[in-house]
Amino acid sequence: VPEYVVEELASKLPDYKRGYVDAGLKVDEYEEFGPVELFRSSFVGSWKKVLGLIAEMRKAKGAH
Repeated sequence: VPEYVVEELASKLPDYKRGYVDAGLKVDEYEEFGPVELFRSSFVGSWKKVLGLIAEMRKAKGAH
């Protein structure tokens, strides 16, 4: 990525800069960092959907 792109993102998006630079986040800040929360909630939501599909498939297989 060209440096000017990184610099522009860092100047306009404080969370980008915090997540991009070394030591931008303290260990205890990581769990509640917005982008991490978004990733985690998306992952958990998708995981629950997969588990639901597996349960449906097992139920359908048992019905035959």
